[in-house]
Amino acid sequence: MLLAALCLASVACGSSSGSKTSSVSTSTAPAAGTTGVSDAVQAARVKAASCVRAQGIDIPDPSPRSGSIRAIYRILGSYPDAKVQSALKACAGQIRQAFPAAAALSPAQQAQRSRALVVFSQCMRARGIDYPDPGTAGSDPAGFYRALGSLPTNTPAYRTLATACRARALQVVGG
Repeated sequence: MLLAALCLASVACGSSSGSKTSSVSTSTAPAAGTTGVSDAVQAARVKAASCVRAQGIDIPDPSPRSGSIRAIYRILGSYPDAKVQSALKACAGQIRQAFPAAAALSPAQQAQRSRALVVFSQCMRARGIDYPDPGTAGSDPAGFYRALGSLPTNTPAYRTLATACRARALQVVGG
């Protein structure tokens, strides 16, 4: 489940700046390969992608361009769950290094972040966005990544809803 949480952290929680407080982003593409990450973190993300490729999943290196992580989610969603889970498990160390802020969370912070993600996803679904249940990241990673990859994150309507749901999630979890 830690791997799912780390991957999920790149989607809707936190920042890549090292903040360890619960925070739900307004976009699904704030982490892997975005501007604002250090060269070391970017290099770790490329190394993690290389590890995943060595496990037989052909993903590109994350890049600073917008949409890079969504492309990776779409690709992960095209592989069988067992293969995705196996690759994530085999590359756990590299993934942790690629998302240091998420990897450094205490168990209490992880629980708070998980609660915030649940509230965020419920809020998005209540407003008509087919946002996946974060609980499925561990049991159905391919389906989860497929759902994330299909979100209309570049639309103003999505961003407006995500901003409202972020505020709601932070209000509920006290972040």
